Amino acid sequence: MKEVDKLALVGGARSLSGSVVWPFIGFALYDVYHFPFSAVSAFYLLQGAVSLVAYLLGGYFTDLLGRVKTMLLSTVSSSLSLLLAYLLNYPLAVVSLMLAQTFFNSAYNVANTSIIGDLTTGFGRLVRAFSRV
Repeated sequence: MKEVDKLALVGGARSLSGSVVWPFIGFALYDVYHFPFSAVSAFYLLQGAVSLVAYLLGGYFTDLLGRVKTMLLSTVSSSLSLLLAYLLNYPLAVVSLMLAQTFFNSAYNVANTSIIGDLTTGFGRLVRAFSRV
């Protein structure tokens, strides 16, 4: 199996897990932790801002540490964030750790797309590789 295909499979699994978890975060904040609806909306806005910063810093860390190290650190940190959110189970801790998980997922995406660009030559192949990721 080509390296690009392996990265696409890992990225797909990560996207699927995020797609399963993220719709329920707002519901949990509202129904379980009794956040007002406006606070849940603010959480999603803040999540977008965290993603924006994470994409910028993720690029910096990808260049500084390397693509693979950034992917590994992001994966471990993202998983630890989710585990701590589960174990602590305090509303503000859950919000903070979910935002941290957003940061690490975004940093992973930067490193993943960077390594795809490094492994693929030619414009047509690059477009096909990015369409898989």
